[in-house]
Amino acid sequence: MSIQAIYNTINKKAQISLGLKQNVICLTEKPTIYEVILSGLNKTNVFINQACPGLDLSLCLTSDPVNTKTFFDTMLYNRINGLVVFGDHPGQQLKKEDIAIIKHRLARCHNITHSESIKNSWPIDMDVCSVGIPSVSATSNSRNSLVVMSSHNINQAKIIHKQILEVIPDAGLLIDFNTSLDNLTAIVCDYKVCLNLDNYINVIFAMACGCSVVSRHNYGYNNVLTFRDSPSLNQSISDSLKYFDLEKNLRHAEQLVLRYDIETFEQTFADMISKLSQEPFLL
Repeated sequence: MSIQAIYNTINKKAQISLGLKQNVICLTEKPTIYEVILSGLNKTNVFINQACPGLDLSLCLTSDPVNTKTFFDTMLYNRINGLVVFGDHPGQQLKKEDIAIIKHRLARCHNITHSESIKNSWPIDMDVCSVGIPSVSATSNSRNSLVVMSSHNINQAKIIHKQILEVIPDAGLLIDFNTSLDNLTAIVCDYKVCLNLDNYINVIFAMACGCSVVSRHNYGYNNVLTFRDSPSLNQSISDSLKYFDLEKNLRHAEQLVLRYDIETFEQTFADMISKLSQEPFLL
């Protein structure tokens, strides 16, 4: 056991009893909107892909259930439990045996999602915890046509964006979320339609910014148009642009921010970390 692990084990309960902020290390290949939201919370300290020498870490978090080696190494080194956030349905590239391996690998982690639709798509036990969306100023009336947004399917996003540019010259591409929430909001609010290639959080964030959304999955939202192939993608984009109604979208955005209250989520997240950090480390 490392010195850091001993330090964490001794100090976790004391940290909680004193009412101090919990320290969470979040490991991901590339930050998503979800990580950007987490890093802005007030009741926890979330460190994204950072070395944290000298800190008592309470939990290790990842939003990538597929690539978990660094995640497990960090848990083992620090003797802390892990929280895995499932942000999307299983990718088309995952075979049944791949999913079986993921299920076995994550059996001792705490698995959550923010969508009932996602939970039902994985044969893995996970809890559903409603996410929080910060209030955004989605009032831009002068918007470009469409932005392609992706957290993980980066190469595919670049290919689709290049194809769309041939017919929609002002189409944008958003694959880098390593910025502030204000900057992300400003970027997304510049567009009428968001084409989401992965991640549930992208969908509700885009809707909170007043966008119409086209996505592989609607995640239970009737107003999200879906696609399966190139013809259905073209049709969904065409319909979204044709029937874009900013005033209607902004009314829906206000309802979303109320429904996904950020303060409620923040308290739920803090309580979850306190609970998990006190459970025995079993990896």
